[in-house]
Amino acid sequence: VGSTSRGMSALPQPPSHGLREVRDKRCGDAPGGLSLRKLLCQEAFSQLSEDEKRYAYYLCTAAWSCTRAILEQASPESPQIALLLYWVCQEKAYEKVKAEGAVTEAEVEQFYEYLARFWANLGNYDATTGAKIIPRLKPSSFEKVLIRHTSFLHKIRRQSILSLFEEVQEAMYSADEDLEERCVPWHGSDKGLLRRIEKALKAAKRHAPDGPSLEAVDEVLKQLKPSEDGQAKRAARPRREGAGEDGGGNAIQAKERKEGSIDDEQSDGQSDNPEEEEE
Repeated sequence: VGSTSRGMSALPQPPSHGLREVRDKRCGDAPGGLSLRKLLCQEAFSQLSEDEKRYAYYLCTAAWSCTRAILEQASPESPQIALLLYWVCQEKAYEKVKAEGAVTEAEVEQFYEYLARFWANLGNYDATTGAKIIPRLKPSSFEKVLIRHTSFLHKIRRQSILSLFEEVQEAMYSADEDLEERCVPWHGSDKGLLRRIEKALKAAKRHAPDGPSLEAVDEVLKQLKPSEDGQAKRAARPRREGAGEDGGGNAIQAKERKEGSIDDEQSDGQSDNPEEEEE
């Protein structure tokens, strides 16, 4: 969870809201050639035993909770782009949008190409090459496709999406690739996020099959526990006036609590305690 590496062997996957499978993971400025399709998992999931279903569900919940930490390490703008792309595909708008009128088929395809590349890499930089993923359609065309999607959403959500695109547009299209500026180590200071991950992993552990799967969950749970030395150092650290619980007064977290985040959106309507949810 606290890794600063972009070369992770297994990245948590986003929910299936409009997710397309990336068949050709070339850099974002490459010509067309993506073959996109929906991921279908219901048939495979239905063949699992009850324990396997619960194990898969809670493991996926824990993995998705890690998404925000990974996005924050990818680039400063990645969490906002993720929220934009998440919102725009709600209400299954992606199934209703058609290439007609002012919106061309090429624009729709290039929009979903960007969406797929972003989620496949969990950020707007290629996880393997480090190349920035920039939409192939120009900003005005991207906005047109956004507007077409928002026509199927509530008017309040529609305005939020357009405002968010206005905020993040420059960073999305900028060719700046200063690694020192964009790579932000995640220190695990959001205790609420860590608690959600831990609870989901503990629930997964109860249903994990014996062997490597159970051992892997145990190992991750151990890594989530802060060391006694680290706790002592944090307790002894002088706190600045007005600082938050972690002593830093994290402005980003405060903004997310006020406006919502990609992690909050996914957890809406769900119990914060996997044990209660299972009951």
